[in-house]
Amino acid sequence: MSNVLLKAERLEFSFGERLVLNGVDLTVQPGEVVALLGRNGAGKTTLLKMLNGLLTPARGTVMLGNRTLDELSLPERARRSAYVPQSITSAFPMRVIDVVLLGRRPYVTWRLSKNDIKIASDTLATLGLDAFAFRRFTELSGGERQQVVMAKALAQEASLLLLDEPTSDLDLNNQIGVMKRIRSVVDDMDQRAAVIVMHDLNAAAAYADRVVLMHEGRVEAVGRPEEVLTEANLAKVFMVEASIDVAPTDGRLRIHVHDEVSASVMHHTKQGDER
Repeated sequence: MSNVLLKAERLEFSFGERLVLNGVDLTVQPGEVVALLGRNGAGKTTLLKMLNGLLTPARGTVMLGNRTLDELSLPERARRSAYVPQSITSAFPMRVIDVVLLGRRPYVTWRLSKNDIKIASDTLATLGLDAFAFRRFTELSGGERQQVVMAKALAQEASLLLLDEPTSDLDLNNQIGVMKRIRSVVDDMDQRAAVIVMHDLNAAAAYADRVVLMHEGRVEAVGRPEEVLTEANLAKVFMVEASIDVAPTDGRLRIHVHDEVSASVMHHTKQGDER
């Protein structure tokens, strides 16, 4: 257990009568980027919120290190995990630097230190956002806000990053930049990991160490991208026909989605399940 950053066991959760998560297990080790994939409504965001303590499971446990979430105070949780939500709104015209400094609150006992300010400033510079430091957060575009909230999470210096579609509002160049930065943070910082809700299968294949494929509130498959992102799994979970190959230049897995799944493919998939 000492080498596990996060361990979730047998998680269940319902919204009213609708069962959203059903017996979900997840373990995250230091040095891992884990991608949560699945159709809309599969339970990915609900799971991420449960891992952060924003939702309480009806059954099951979540542990950060060797302690359950219930045993940790809110500052202790924030020092261990940082959460970036899917939608970002703010009615307060805070400066960007002040938003990023919120990530230092778990460490502040009285007032911000020079080191806190340096960490926030350096994080903005690393993400290429230093020119925004004294702009109002409310004046930024959706994509710019998303990057600022990512900077806040990185300034928090938590061991575990919980990221809900962190590239959804970004242009292609910034999508690549953010994914590279997440990969770099996990690789370069000792005892760090990231769990990311994603929809881009090729980005998951390129940047994730493991993929968790969710379907109807359950974990359908988990493992390395090449083990999980198979034509049969994509047909069953996403109901699409896809072909998969390897890029000759860098050896990365490539997923080519062609069309909605046909009746013949679904029949073949169901036969495989029955076997």
